[in-house]
Amino acid sequence: MEKLKNINKEKLWSKHYILMMITALFIMTSMQMSMTTLPVYAQYIGESKSIAGFTTGIIAISAFLFRPLFGNLLDSKGRKIILVIGIIIFSLTTLSYNFVYTIVIILILRFIQGIGFSAYSNAGGTIIADVVPGSRLSEGVGLFILVNIIAMAFGPTIGLKFTEKSNYNALFILTFILAGIGLVCAFFINYERKEEKFKTLKLKSDCKDGEMDIPTETKGRIIKKNIFFEKTAIPVSLAQFFISLSLGSILTFLPLYALSQNIENIGIFFTVYAIAALCVRIIGGRLADNHGPSWIILPGMLILALSLAILAFAASMNVFLIAAVLFGFGFGAVQPTLNAIMIKLCPINRRGVGNATMFSAIDIGIGLGSILWGFIAEELGFTYIYLGSAVSVFLALIVYLLMVKKQLERSEHKQVEKIV
Repeated sequence: MEKLKNINKEKLWSKHYILMMITALFIMTSMQMSMTTLPVYAQYIGESKSIAGFTTGIIAISAFLFRPLFGNLLDSKGRKIILVIGIIIFSLTTLSYNFVYTIVIILILRFIQGIGFSAYSNAGGTIIADVVPGSRLSEGVGLFILVNIIAMAFGPTIGLKFTEKSNYNALFILTFILAGIGLVCAFFINYERKEEKFKTLKLKSDCKDGEMDIPTETKGRIIKKNIFFEKTAIPVSLAQFFISLSLGSILTFLPLYALSQNIENIGIFFTVYAIAALCVRIIGGRLADNHGPSWIILPGMLILALSLAILAFAASMNVFLIAAVLFGFGFGAVQPTLNAIMIKLCPINRRGVGNATMFSAIDIGIGLGSILWGFIAEELGFTYIYLGSAVSVFLALIVYLLMVKKQLERSEHKQVEKIV
């Protein structure tokens, strides 16, 4: 009992955890402001819905293509350098939107921005995994993802309102300033020790108090093995892929869907969604740590699918907001918990590649989803986008039950055998 009390007192809000949270808040707010406004901008300059979908899809595809590279570099070169490089690329391309007015150049810039976002998000997720105590993993990761959810709530709202009151050039300057603030915070994240790169790699067990030192030459062999993906992360990544298909429909087409229904100020959808997600994450992380992830994920996926089915037939602001509440409950429960499962199952010295594997699946889901839903909207209408998104959530549920849950059970069984 005394040991359990000590574990529960492990410090979560360390200096570097707070700095990474602040960095994520500014970078992701900047990201979300452009994510939802660029598809509208594309239609504003005369492009079709399918082309509008490419403005979201291409950044996700670019991020996916470069994640294996950055995942390996994180484990071999360090976290901070990749984080800073990523934010610099992201910031400069954000500012560059001010100087282009054709969709071709915008798509090229989005591709380059995806490279920066790939480096940033891989590094950020890995840093969080490094600094969060093992006994508070679901809680710590959940709160970090909650920051991203908050950015998703206010970013689109600010972006859409800003373009109504001002113009797109002012919007791009604002997004650059926010990214710049994130860059300044990132420079103060310095928990890595230089000698660790040359002497030993320390693996800290989440279940035991001891440490195990691995020689440098062994570390090299571990990193070089399967540098493009981490096999323990594949089941979770597949579930995240299907969840992200539905997320792509929200990020890219919700503002256009609302306009087609003569509904203005749809930015409030994202705010309501974030508040709902916040309510879930206040208790969800601890519940998952204490009782197991299935207590959160199974009802969360069902609620998520229901929200998308309701959204498919939404014709008034009230119905949109009901869907927002349910989507927040579902998404806020599911994605952070899946992320925590991946970290728990992934070897500590492979967390960079593990994060790259999972985020690659998210990128593919958002990217392909945005493009696929664009063609569906063009041919069949918005209703079929959200019905298809609900189906993709059920596919994620099947993957969880058949693959992820069994993988967790095998892992827990092995830990019990080691203790015995």
